[in-house]
Amino acid sequence: MEPRHIHIRIRSLRRGRQLTQEELAEALGLSRQSINALEAGRTQPSLPVAMQLAEYFAVPVRELFDGFAAAVSEGAVAPWGPMPEVLSRLSAAYGLPALNVMETDEAVVIELQVPGYTREQLAIDVDDEGVVIAGTIHATESEHVYLHREFTPRSFERHIPLPVAVKRDRVKAAVRDGILTVTLPKLHQSATRVVIE
Repeated sequence: MEPRHIHIRIRSLRRGRQLTQEELAEALGLSRQSINALEAGRTQPSLPVAMQLAEYFAVPVRELFDGFAAAVSEGAVAPWGPMPEVLSRLSAAYGLPALNVMETDEAVVIELQVPGYTREQLAIDVDDEGVVIAGTIHATESEHVYLHREFTPRSFERHIPLPVAVKRDRVKAAVRDGILTVTLPKLHQSATRVVIE
């Protein structure tokens, strides 16, 4: 079987944000040469860099790559094969709740898994750059001796860039069944007639 070429979509994502390679490199703490090599297909990102890119562009890691799903199912990218489990464990290890970002004709909708957090422990800030969602839990000393432990309540902060301008004064948020849903209505600007001289 001929090896499947996996192409990373950084160039199209970067241009969609109207960023230069230098600006993206600075935002991610990488060199411009690294961004250039990734865009040209001369190298593939490490798992931490792929996660960083996915969070910066607010897309699932698998959506960074063209042909990713087929390549994983064919075993062409063995180190990436257990990606869902790896991402789940890494997110838990770093205290980052899982995230969905959706866009409709009228709004951008963000869903965040926040089981165990109350409304008072969550904060949402919206500005021209995007949305920052933070959860704050103050650590307390436990009297329990744990025999096995897979989760620890901890504070987190997620930065979610927005693809369009939104009406910041109309943002709504609700927590139900451990899911925080933030609805950001789009700011629809009317077309401007340009006078040709």
